[in-house]
Amino acid sequence: MKINVLVTSGGSTIAQGIIKSIKLSDLNCKIITTDAQPYSAGSYRGNAAYIVPLVKSSERDYIE
Repeated sequence: MKINVLVTSGGSTIAQGIIKSIKLSDLNCKIITTDAQPYSAGSYRGNAAYIVPLVKSSERDYIE
């Protein structure tokens, strides 16, 4: 069974380490990444990538 794994902030150093660790493991995973930057490294290292908007605490829909 394939496991879907979502890695947020795909371009960050920590996310890059997580993606690398998942790929080196024996887990059967589909890696899905998200980032606010369209050209982040995580967008190219996973199986699927989504660009998400930045959220500011002053926005009406922001959840603490």
